Amino acid sequence: MHQVCYPEFLQVALIELKSNLHINKETRSSYGLIDLNLNGINADLLKDKVEGILLWPIYFAFIFSFNEKLFDEVIKDASDLYKEIDNLSVIPNLIGASYAGINNHENAVTFYKKALAIDHNNTEILNNLAKSFSAINLYDEAIDTLEKSIILDEKNYDTYFNLGIINFNKGEYEESLKNYKHAIKLNNQIDKIYYNMAITLSKKGNNKEAINFFLKTLKLNPNHIKALNNI
Repeated sequence: MHQVCYPEFLQVALIELKSNLHINKETRSSYGLIDLNLNGINADLLKDKVEGILLWPIYFAFIFSFNEKLFDEVIKDASDLYKEIDNLSVIPNLIGASYAGINNHENAVTFYKKALAIDHNNTEILNNLAKSFSAINLYDEAIDTLEKSIILDEKNYDTYFNLGIINFNKGEYEESLKNYKHAIKLNNQIDKIYYNMAITLSKKGNNKEAINFFLKTLKLNPNHIKALNNI
């Protein structure tokens, strides 16, 4: 079985957490929680959510496992934590993403909904939910979800990108292109948007324009294998 090699600071914290989930303030301080900033993410945001429980090392351990694609492991461990702490949206959101990682989108939808019940206005969760709706062909539900995301944040390029994917899957190529173009207007540095534009244009028979967008994809990401294969 593949094992995750955690950084030393996580190993120390996790050993303690396995034997005692409830950590006193002195122990928190000994881990340097007051000043810790991990890759720009302030650990205090997790620490202060639930009194008496040190959450950040558990959560980042889950993220390490998730990034290693150990989705079953994340589902099991995060679900155990969720039974104890059910008022943090990040936990059911991560469980949902892990179910999506193993293509169990029905369960993913269930946990994304649990996350939204905690944090109604979270556009990341709304986008995740929409993608899982789309994966099980619930396109109307997916579009409704993304429209809610747009109301909350009309400048979120990812929402328009996901709308474009749904339009494409429904065969609505003009609408798909419209949403991809809007996503590019909001953020013109994302290679996957140009690639999807190229694929959609190719579907419409606009091969010359499609090649132009494959080239734009490669300009942003020279190692984009699928784009390279289409030139």
